[in-house]
Amino acid sequence: MRSYVEKSGAKTWNLISADYALGHSFSKKFIEMVQETGDIVQQNLFAPQGTSDYGSFISQLGKPTDGLIVTLNMSDANVFAKQQKQFGLFDKYKIVLGNGFATEFRLDTQGDSVLGVLAGLSYHYSLPGARNAQYVKAFEARNKRKSIFADGDTMVAMEMLRTAIVKANPTDVPAVRAALAGLKAPNGKTMFAMRSLEPGSALFGPPSTDCKLH
Repeated sequence: MRSYVEKSGAKTWNLISADYALGHSFSKKFIEMVQETGDIVQQNLFAPQGTSDYGSFISQLGKPTDGLIVTLNMSDANVFAKQQKQFGLFDKYKIVLGNGFATEFRLDTQGDSVLGVLAGLSYHYSLPGARNAQYVKAFEARNKRKSIFADGDTMVAMEMLRTAIVKANPTDVPAVRAALAGLKAPNGKTMFAMRSLEPGSALFGPPSTDCKLH
């Protein structure tokens, strides 16, 4: 997310997030991050889970800033995506980032209502490494579907907890807490491939006038 924000060149931001711990935690951290560079968050909205009409939120976001960040998940993400398209909301922004929004397992439902949204994922089943491959194989055999980012996050959390319990006394909660502090252990996310999206103009020069179609 930090990489996307820095590359975007956006200086003003609007946020719409789910009105529970995830949304509040993310918005707090994001505001702290952009304030480091003097950027400004003008709107910081929170929508209750199960919102069926995002009209009032879309109206408040109708006077856009440079960038918009959407932290809405599951069915809330689908409803917001479809309703924003009716107002052409995303088209008013230079950049729209998704945090748990416009993720790969929702694209069949959201379709072109999230076209152009850049979504950061904490996990993808295609990550390299034997440990992740083992997890993906076991997950698909048990659940008959691909693992999504939430499953991957849960897997890593359980692996870290197991490592802490083995390191500490299994029945001693304070000891497990102490073992978790600063703990580093191998898991399915050990290896990352950092990727960035570049416009075609940055990768290829203009077409040559010497080229002829035959």
